[in-house]
Order: sequence, then structure tokens, then C-alpha cells
Amino acid sequence: MSIELVAPPAPPGARQPHHGAEVHSSDGLFWTELSDVAAASVGSRVLFATDDWFCAAESMLADGPPEFDPTAFTNWGKTMDGWETKRKRIAGHDWSIVELGLPALIRGIEVDTGFFTGNQVPVISIQAGCIDAGAADALGATRSAEGVAAGGGFEAATAARKQV
Repeated sequence: MSIELVAPPAPPGARQPHHGAEVHSSDGLFWTELSDVAAASVGSRVLFATDDWFCAAESMLADGPPEFDPTAFTNWGKTMDGWETKRKRIAGHDWSIVELGLPALIRGIEVDTGFFTGNQVPVISIQAGCIDAGAADALGATRSAEGVAAGGGFEAATAARKQV
């Protein structure tokens, strides 16, 4: 899964949303006129994710259009261009907390599961909130730096899940 949050106006040289549809936001602007405020290139970061086994949640924040390489694999399975977790064998669902890199009035949300065929999530829920810098840094410290660098193969410890 990849996410994209957009808000006008796009500053000069800013990354633009990558989809090709001529979609209008609620205020009539084309998506191509809006800024992506959930991109790593503007400072967005994953503060917490319950599971990053097949692909780290940071992949949701990647710049550029989704890509698929049928021959690319990691130690954990197929290389994907979005966040991919293990299949749930217990009650509940996987979730993440993403800190936006820029303040914004959110005009739209794009969730692209284009290359997740057959294993994409059936539904999503997105909530917004504000947390202070200390809490954000504490959450960010729960991420496995080695796992993020490797692109997957890890999950949040039970203790960390209970803290959030």
C-alpha cells in the first residue's frame, strides 16, 4: 500500500501526485496542482508500524509512481513498492502512524494498491491527529533501523504495541 496526502498549492519544484487521472479535489483543483505532503522527500516519516515483515512501511512514502519488477525478491519474498505485512493469523489488524513532513490542509487521500493483486487490504481507515515532538521521537525509536534499511523482515515488539 502507498499513501499520498495532497494539499494546495504546490511550491516550485515540489513533487506532484503521480496518478494520471484528472481528479478534482473538493475545492475544484486538479490533483496535479496539489502537493504530496506524505512523501519522504518532504520529511514525512513512519513513526510506528505493527508489522514490516514483507516490506517496510517507509515504502508508502516513496517518491515517484508505483513500480513492479516481477524478478525482484528480498529475503522475505517478493519486492513490493508499498507496505506489506504478514497475513493475520490472530484477531486484529495492522496499522501504522505516519508523521507528515509538512503542515497541510488535507484536500484528498490517494491509496494505491495497483500492484497488490489478490493480497491488498479489503478496507482502510485513516485518522489524523497531533502529537508532540517528544512522543513522535519516542514512537520513532521503536522502528528497527536495521529492518528499515533492509526493507523488511521485522515487526514491532509486543511491548512497543502496548505503549502506543
